[in-house]
Amino acid sequence: MKPTDAEIVDVAQCAFWDAVVDMLPEVKTGDFPPDAQFAFDEACRKAVTLWREINKPEPGALLSQTVARAQDLLERCRDGEPVTQRDFETVIDFCRRALRQ
Repeated sequence: MKPTDAEIVDVAQCAFWDAVVDMLPEVKTGDFPPDAQFAFDEACRKAVTLWREINKPEPGALLSQTVARAQDLLERCRDGEPVTQRDFETVIDFCRRALRQ
Protein backbone atom coordinates (compact mmCIF):
# COMPACT_ATOMS: atom_id res chain seq x y z
CA MET A 1 0.00 0.00 0.00
CA LYS A 2 1.24 3.47 -0.93
CA PRO A 3 2.12 5.65 2.10
CA THR A 4 0.19 8.86 2.71
CA ASP A 5 1.89 12.24 2.73
CA ALA A 6 1.45 12.35 6.51
CA GLU A 7 3.24 9.01 6.85
CA ILE A 8 6.05 10.17 4.55
CA VAL A 9 6.49 13.39 6.56
CA ASP A 10 6.46 11.48 9.86
CA VAL A 11 9.16 9.04 8.75
CA ALA A 12 11.25 11.83 7.19
CA GLN A 13 11.03 14.00 10.30
CA CYS A 14 12.04 11.08 12.51
CA ALA A 15 15.11 10.53 10.31
CA PHE A 16 15.88 14.26 10.45
CA TRP A 17 15.70 14.43 14.25
CA ASP A 18 17.70 11.19 14.57
CA ALA A 19 20.44 12.83 12.50
CA VAL A 20 20.31 16.01 14.60
CA VAL A 21 20.61 13.99 17.82
CA ASP A 22 23.51 11.93 16.41
CA MET A 23 25.37 15.04 15.28
CA LEU A 24 24.81 17.03 18.48
CA PRO A 25 25.54 14.52 21.27
CA GLU A 26 26.30 17.31 23.75
CA VAL A 27 22.64 18.40 23.69
CA LYS A 28 20.73 16.50 26.38
CA THR A 29 17.13 17.69 25.89
CA GLY A 30 14.77 17.67 22.94
CA ASP A 31 12.75 20.82 23.48
CA PHE A 32 11.27 22.42 20.36
CA PRO A 33 8.65 25.21 20.39
CA PRO A 34 5.16 24.17 19.20
CA ASP A 35 4.95 27.05 16.71
CA ALA A 36 8.28 26.04 15.21
CA GLN A 37 7.10 22.42 14.99
CA PHE A 38 3.93 23.55 13.22
CA ALA A 39 6.00 25.54 10.71
CA PHE A 40 8.37 22.58 10.24
CA ASP A 41 5.41 20.22 9.66
CA GLU A 42 3.91 22.59 7.08
CA ALA A 43 7.24 23.04 5.29
CA CYS A 44 7.73 19.27 5.15
CA ARG A 45 4.22 18.71 3.75
CA LYS A 46 4.81 21.34 1.10
CA ALA A 47 8.19 19.82 0.24
CA VAL A 48 6.68 16.34 -0.22
CA THR A 49 3.89 17.72 -2.39
CA LEU A 50 6.27 19.77 -4.53
CA TRP A 51 8.74 16.90 -4.86
CA ARG A 52 5.99 14.53 -5.99
CA GLU A 53 4.61 17.04 -8.50
CA ILE A 54 8.02 17.78 -9.96
CA ASN A 55 9.11 14.16 -10.16
CA LYS A 56 5.97 12.31 -11.17
CA PRO A 57 6.08 10.95 -14.71
CA GLU A 58 2.98 12.79 -15.88
CA PRO A 59 3.40 14.21 -19.38
CA GLY A 60 3.59 17.97 -19.34
CA ALA A 61 3.76 18.36 -15.54
CA LEU A 62 7.48 19.00 -15.47
CA LEU A 63 7.24 21.31 -18.46
CA SER A 64 4.60 23.38 -16.65
CA GLN A 65 6.81 23.58 -13.57
CA THR A 66 9.78 24.57 -15.73
CA VAL A 67 7.85 27.35 -17.43
CA ALA A 68 6.58 28.62 -14.06
CA ARG A 69 10.09 28.68 -12.59
CA ALA A 70 11.52 30.39 -15.67
CA GLN A 71 8.75 33.01 -15.59
CA ASP A 72 9.38 33.62 -11.90
CA LEU A 73 13.09 34.04 -12.52
CA LEU A 74 12.49 36.45 -15.40
CA GLU A 75 10.05 38.51 -13.30
CA ARG A 76 12.57 38.70 -10.47
CA CYS A 77 15.24 39.89 -12.92
CA ARG A 78 12.86 42.44 -14.42
CA ASP A 79 11.91 43.73 -10.97
CA GLY A 80 15.55 44.10 -9.97
CA GLU A 81 15.36 41.45 -7.26
CA PRO A 82 18.53 39.56 -6.40
CA VAL A 83 18.99 36.41 -8.48
CA THR A 84 21.69 33.86 -7.75
CA GLN A 85 23.62 31.45 -9.90
CA ARG A 86 21.72 28.68 -8.12
CA ASP A 87 18.42 30.16 -9.34
CA PHE A 88 19.59 29.85 -12.93
CA GLU A 89 20.99 26.37 -12.35
CA THR A 90 17.64 25.25 -10.97
CA VAL A 91 15.77 26.45 -14.05
CA ILE A 92 18.37 24.84 -16.34
CA ASP A 93 18.03 21.56 -14.43
CA PHE A 94 14.24 21.69 -14.83
CA CYS A 95 14.66 22.33 -18.56
CA ARG A 96 16.96 19.35 -18.96
CA ARG A 97 14.56 17.06 -17.12
CA ALA A 98 11.62 18.34 -19.16
CA LEU A 99 13.48 17.62 -22.38
CA ARG A 100 14.16 14.04 -21.28
CA GLN A 101 10.43 13.36 -20.90
